[in-house]
Amino acid sequence: MLCACASAPASPTPRALPSPVAPSPTPGIAFAEQFDGGPVGQLRTGMSDSAAFANIDDRYQIKLRKPESLALSSFGGVYTNLSAEVEVRFAETADTTSAALLFRLIDEQNFYAYSVSGDGFYALEVCERGQWRTLIEWTRWPAVERAGGANKLRVLVRGDQISLFLNDKLLVETVDATFTQGRLAFSANTYALEGAVVTFDNLVVQPLNADSTNPEGTTRR
Repeated sequence: MLCACASAPASPTPRALPSPVAPSPTPGIAFAEQFDGGPVGQLRTGMSDSAAFANIDDRYQIKLRKPESLALSSFGGVYTNLSAEVEVRFAETADTTSAALLFRLIDEQNFYAYSVSGDGFYALEVCERGQWRTLIEWTRWPAVERAGGANKLRVLVRGDQISLFLNDKLLVETVDATFTQGRLAFSANTYALEGAVVTFDNLVVQPLNADSTNPEGTTRR
């Protein structure tokens, strides 16, 4: 997860930064990526201090090298309104591990994070200048697949409306206007487990018009 709680990884230590400056929007491009030919060109590969990034067995993998760490890898152009979905899988020992689809990412200190955890929770948070704020509290959800199973995360963003889906089920809709545009990213986070592994597969990104019809039956918070 991306916040500190009893059964979840802790948030990274915030750092004071200048106010974020959003990048200029680029033409939204619809695309799908199955990672069977390697990772999307802008995704990281190789090693960092906290993680290893690689395309393994036709999936994009983030392996965390240290406990209490968060790693992210961004890609794509700058989107305003979009639908993005990806399949996330946890390794067997995943109770203290979470994975997230980040959106409207400006830089590594400014973004939204839609997360699921290996112990069966989901949440929505916003990180602004390194400071974390919870929009949707960590919520237990029985449909979260644990070790090895695929969790299809989908986020639909239009204006200040944010809708979250999990395994084709609409979970919740909320409103927030902290950021209006940005890139996408994958992230993995662990609280106590060195060597935690999260994989990403079957990515689909679709830009949307601001006046597209809202999904029906949403729960707003």
